[in-house]
Parts: sequence; C-alpha cells; structure tokens
Amino acid sequence: NCEGCSITMELIFEGEAWLSIAFSEDGKMIGSEAVIGIPGSIPQKYMLGGYDVSVIQLMPEEQQTLTDASITATNGQTIM
Repeated sequence: NCEGCSITMELIFEGEAWLSIAFSEDGKMIGSEAVIGIPGSIPQKYMLGGYDVSVIQLMPEEQQTLTDASITATNGQTIM
C-alpha cells in the first residue's frame, strides 16, 4: 500500500484501437482494476467483474484518480 504514490506510463499501439492496462493483486483478470481508453474520450478506471463486457463497471468518481490521462489516434498510432 502506497499512500500518495503515483506511476507514469505510456501505451503505444501501431494502429487505431482502444487501449487498456489492468492491475491485479492475484494475477487474475476478474476483480482487477483497469484503465481503458477509447480514442475520442478520456481514459477512465474500471473494475473487471468477469470476462464479459456486461460486467465491466466504471469505477465511482471518487476512485477516478488518473492525472492528465489522454488517448489519441493519429498517423496510424494510438497513444494513451
């Protein structure tokens, strides 16, 4: 547990697509927290409740702690 800690990262995909990265305490997808970015919107944090899109839930506003998050798709690359 790290109070006040932060991490900076950049994802680059050769093509145009949505991007995501997830973090898990047990190495499993279910129950993990993910950052999902779709070009044209602001990346946000989600809770992954299972393998189906119907159980992916946007985390509450007070848990949306991303700073300066963005996603762009230009020149054949998507960068988040």
